[in-house]
Amino acid sequence: MEYQNNLLQSIQKEQNFNSLSYSENKEALLAALWWYHYQGVEWAWCDPENKASQTSEGLTSLDEQLQNLKYELECFQECRLIDTAQHTVFADGNPAGGIMVVGEAPGAEEDRLGKPFVGASGQLLDAIFQSVGWTRDHVYITNVVPWRPPMNRQPSVQEIQVCLPFLQRHIALVKPKVLLLFGAVAARSLLGTMEGMAALQQKELFYKNDLLQEPIRLFVFYHPAYLLRSPGQKRAVWHQMIRLQKFLNNKV
Repeated sequence: MEYQNNLLQSIQKEQNFNSLSYSENKEALLAALWWYHYQGVEWAWCDPENKASQTSEGLTSLDEQLQNLKYELECFQECRLIDTAQHTVFADGNPAGGIMVVGEAPGAEEDRLGKPFVGASGQLLDAIFQSVGWTRDHVYITNVVPWRPPMNRQPSVQEIQVCLPFLQRHIALVKPKVLLLFGAVAARSLLGTMEGMAALQQKELFYKNDLLQEPIRLFVFYHPAYLLRSPGQKRAVWHQMIRLQKFLNNKV
């Protein structure tokens, strides 16, 4: 694969293997790559000449760390959705705003533009935020899976599992004051539960993982795509927004 060849060529430069042909070196270079991996060294670039991509330890700003995480996703080959997607849909909005929104996966319009929630569901999400005076500058939006599943199907359990560590790191980097999970896929993926959405919306929920120093308050919402099909559930979303506003007012 191209990303592996780039990595191997980079190691070949650094390890002075240039005296042999590339084909002769490939097995030895792969062994060197795995040796570095087990020493805790991570490669996060697709292009070895790209100086912006490096391990997160050497990065200082949040924007740099998020950009590095995006590069890692773009190089990731364990989720085959990347083969059929046009873009890696990473995030949109303000990562310093304190409010992080997590959806399910990109749809056709999101995949075309490379941004989350920009289709009809995104327009409804923007309207929900506008009802309390927010724009996308107030929130930071991502998805459980960053690539569009074919035919807009739901991501599979396996696809979610291989992408989840990236989302966990994403949340740990942003450190939001509150997480808003839109849809059952996001709720079940991050909460590890099969409980229904109606029941989850009645609970005081928190999210935690090993990368976080303390749990993050969490609110569950119906996905905007579901609301477009079932507009009668918009009342439940409004009720959740009132609860969210009360929480945020108490945090100030």
